Parts: sequence; structure tokens; C-alpha cells
Amino acid sequence: MTTAAARPGGPTRLASTSTTVNAGQLRIRTSATVGKPVWEDLVGHFEFGVTATQPYRLQFDASADVSRDVRVSVSRADTPFTSAVDQTVALTSTTRRFTFDFTSPFGDPKAVLLFHFGNHAASTVRLDNISLTPLATPTGCGCRSATRAPWTTSWRRRCTRPSTRRRSTC
Repeated sequence: MTTAAARPGGPTRLASTSTTVNAGQLRIRTSATVGKPVWEDLVGHFEFGVTATQPYRLQFDASADVSRDVRVSVSRADTPFTSAVDQTVALTSTTRRFTFDFTSPFGDPKAVLLFHFGNHAASTVRLDNISLTPLATPTGCGCRSATRAPWTTSWRRRCTRPSTRRRSTC
């Protein structure tokens, strides 16, 4: 997935945000939504799909004209709106890189990536280099197989090393 602004038609937005692309960055002018739910004002990319038990890496660069929080999530498109990842990041005027590794607990061909701007004063947020990338299943150290530990995003590899024929965890 690439920056939503690079797609024909640009990003999907709700409420009264306005979006523009300036020097390759998606600039979002948010409305004043103090006292309203965080999802009251958002920009997102819809229907990109995630696969159950697949590990992913979400990365993006972000900054704002004033210090503020932004919530980012990858969620089901419909009820129960379960999130595979749901994080709040603190933005300042300095652009920072944010990276979140997660494993999707669900599969959904219509999953959504959302940046939530509600419950804040009006501001301008800049997003760039947005990517959601599936990660490969780790199989290093001469292992023949790898298994994911249940209910976690960490991997525990049980290996049979060809040279020793004994099981080990690497």
C-alpha cells in the first residue's frame, strides 16, 4: 500500500477535514472537534484487506503545526470494528518516523487504515511515506520450520539443525 494521496482520487476523509498534497506530503487540515469522539474527524484508506495470523509492519512519517495526538488503527470495516493495531502517537512540528509491527487477529478483505483526528483543536497534520507491508515468516538460522507462539506477535522458532539432528530454539 502506498500513501493514500498518491492513489487516484486521493484519501477517503470524513467530517470537515480538507486534504491536499504538497511536496509529496499528504496535508490534512483538521476541524475543531474538542469534546467529540476521536473518530469524529478522520482520513483513511479503505478495502485493502488483511489476512488472519499474518504479521504486518505499519510505517509512516508524521508531524503537525501544533503539538497534538493522532490515533492510527487498522481495523475491520464492519462491526465489531476489531482493531489489529490501534496506537496513539504524539506529533510535534518535527517530522518523525513511526513503526508498528503487529499480527492481524482477523482476516478482512475490506479492512481499513484510519488516522483519527477528533477531540482536538483545529490543526494541520502532515503524513508521508505510509506503508502497510506483510512480513515474511522468519525461518533463519538453518531452521526448516517456524511456528508462531499463540496470542502474541513474537515468533518462537523450533529448529531441527541438519548438521546435529537435534531440536533447538533459535
